[in-house]
Amino acid sequence: MLKPVKALDIIARIKLHVRLVESRRENRQSTEEPVKGIGQGTLSLIEGYLRSVSEYQPVEAIAEGTGLAYQTTYRYLQYLVSVNRVEVSQHYGKVGRPKQRYRMIREAGDGEKPETGL
Repeated sequence: MLKPVKALDIIARIKLHVRLVESRRENRQSTEEPVKGIGQGTLSLIEGYLRSVSEYQPVEAIAEGTGLAYQTTYRYLQYLVSVNRVEVSQHYGKVGRPKQRYRMIREAGDGEKPETGL
């Protein structure tokens, strides 16, 4: 024989389980590394540096400003570009390959006025 269950009890239990699943998902996302070889600490260091400057920066300047190796900085910048958190600009000189410069993608709340389509 089954014990009678009220609809409100079932709804409360479902809501509780939904909250538990969501909190576990949030905790897992905040502690996991974005992809293999990309550490959260180094990522935060580069993002912090890029937020502190408003102009496009070459990889050399970012590496020097963060104290990281050029290759490490370049790899993290490529990751940030791939997830649309950093934008890249090509600067052409007289000879050779164009120099790439990077800056954080500014959101409307970052102190800059959003562009209007006028």
